[in-house]
Amino acid sequence: MFAYETAAGSCATLRQDMLQAPMLPPDRKRAGLQSKVGVECGKFPNPRDAEEQLRGVALQPFVQLLLAKEEEDRQAALEQLGDRLEAAYSAQRWRWAHAAVLTRAGRGLPTTEEPGHLAIVPLFDFANTAEEPSASCRLCGDFIELVTSRDLKAGEEVTISYGEQSQEQQLFTFGFFLDGSPLEILTPLAMVAPPEDELRNVLLRLHFLERHEAANPALPDLPPFAVLRLDRAGWLDLSELYVTSNLLAMPESELRDIAEHVKQTHTLPERVRMPSLTALRHLVAVLAQWHEELSAPAPKAKEPRFAATRAYRRKCRELVAQALQRVRKEEVRVGLRNFCSD
Repeated sequence: MFAYETAAGSCATLRQDMLQAPMLPPDRKRAGLQSKVGVECGKFPNPRDAEEQLRGVALQPFVQLLLAKEEEDRQAALEQLGDRLEAAYSAQRWRWAHAAVLTRAGRGLPTTEEPGHLAIVPLFDFANTAEEPSASCRLCGDFIELVTSRDLKAGEEVTISYGEQSQEQQLFTFGFFLDGSPLEILTPLAMVAPPEDELRNVLLRLHFLERHEAANPALPDLPPFAVLRLDRAGWLDLSELYVTSNLLAMPESELRDIAEHVKQTHTLPERVRMPSLTALRHLVAVLAQWHEELSAPAPKAKEPRFAATRAYRRKCRELVAQALQRVRKEEVRVGLRNFCSD
């Protein structure tokens, strides 16, 4: 039994037998990237088309990893369940089920007080999301309640929050993004060093954990790549790129000094957040190559489902161009400072 409630407090119940009606995902959810990852009329985008449209965007390799993991899970299901799970014999059915769970389960739904648990709530998952949602879901005993945040006019859409996510995460999960959501893009700058460089990897891992611990706990774990951010005030945050580039460029002796400071204070020192000339030069090379890839024209898409992907790719290109300009100016400033000090 499920219940919904209005702002005025009146309550109505939906009988369980009503939930036997066919559940078709809303149009905006059908066009998602998850499983590259669209569920639209039961057909999935051509992987090559997706790769071309996502060129230069971090979603491209992640989609490939997701597809590989899906197939790994399907084979494991076949091995364990055999002919008891018919859907596992069809890669397309398995992908559809996987996409349904990933795009429709748990976002903004307080299904349990225990973290890490997800559930699909029939009827409620028909609601679209919005920057200023008109309703929210709450757990009340054996009921899930949909409560409006204000009085709604007849015919006005009921919207909920899908949880705090960046535009990149929204595009990956749902196939669209809200312009008011945080613009945080994963860069090609990996926060790892060669395996034999143990001390450097430890410090890079510490830097990554600083970001992870500061993040919203409702968000999924992010991979170890530096993030480029544009805050709500329009300020470009390059701090993670600067620290990562610095740690990658530092000589071993300086790394040992940093490690000693961390041992005493449990935090990275401030000086590691001020990029050296070597680090800036490396960062310029990374950003320039990335901008070139994002600027490469993608073939004209025949299907409208890629409209959000193209728009996001343009946003990434513009943001990377701003970052490259900033880093080049900083490179000149630091170079002149070093020259004068010599």
